[in-house]
Amino acid sequence: MKIKKSSVGRYLMGMVLCLGATVCGAQAADTANYDTAWTFVYDGGKTTSGKVIPDKFREIKILPSGDAICVGETVDSNQADNVLLIKLSTTGQTLQKRLYTLTTGIGGSSLLLAKNGDFIVGGYKYFAPFLLRLDPAFNKKFSTWYYDSTLHKSHLARSAAINAMVELKDGRILAIAGDAFPDNDGYKLNNYAALLEYDSLGKVKPHTDWLNTTGYELAGWSLAQAQGGGYMFGGKQSVFKIDTNNVLRTQTIYSFTLPGVGSELNNVSRVHQLRDGSVMVARAIL
Repeated sequence: MKIKKSSVGRYLMGMVLCLGATVCGAQAADTANYDTAWTFVYDGGKTTSGKVIPDKFREIKILPSGDAICVGETVDSNQADNVLLIKLSTTGQTLQKRLYTLTTGIGGSSLLLAKNGDFIVGGYKYFAPFLLRLDPAFNKKFSTWYYDSTLHKSHLARSAAINAMVELKDGRILAIAGDAFPDNDGYKLNNYAALLEYDSLGKVKPHTDWLNTTGYELAGWSLAQAQGGGYMFGGKQSVFKIDTNNVLRTQTIYSFTLPGVGSELNNVSRVHQLRDGSVMVARAIL
């Protein structure tokens, strides 16, 4: 089974990227209006059979210089998945482009800017988590595939892509993995999330995962540091919190009720803890 590309979500369809600029005018001091400063369109062309290549950006990060790093995926002429990495200038011009390919197919679903300037790409290879570390020039330092290639089976209970990452003080990487964000390509979502920890050289430590937790619907889509130590992660209708030893401490369900309608299904796509300790979640009503 292979994790396929989804058609909507955090990433932008058709590889169209628009950067917004704030427009100031006779507005209240706390009001900001946004307009499009520039637009970038990427077109990977067609396969040898004449089919349009489904290019997608899945995550975008802005560098201190103002340049943008975009990660996603495209396919080659033989329809094998490739990680696509593009660096854009502050005016939307292509500065660098690199494809990373494997015969089994790989995709990029998340991006982390390391403290030393490296780029860390999280994604999937076949149906298991894949991590790729690059230097600032996009040269490969190492890659890690969390899969038992000797016995040809996954270490995880479900197929999963790395959807979010954080870098720890000592250079370790903490990653959350689960269904392809945001809709698992239209297939039924699993009640599953896996927490992976890598050392600075890409060696993965034993994982922790949550499968079919009674009373909760969870997906491994978002990961954020929590106040007082530990981390929050979530997706679908739930946010879980763990301590620094990866021990589960709290579980929260986020429901949504519309007046006159009642309870509605919603998916938690992002989670963040504010300075005052309150938790902010971004949700999409289905």
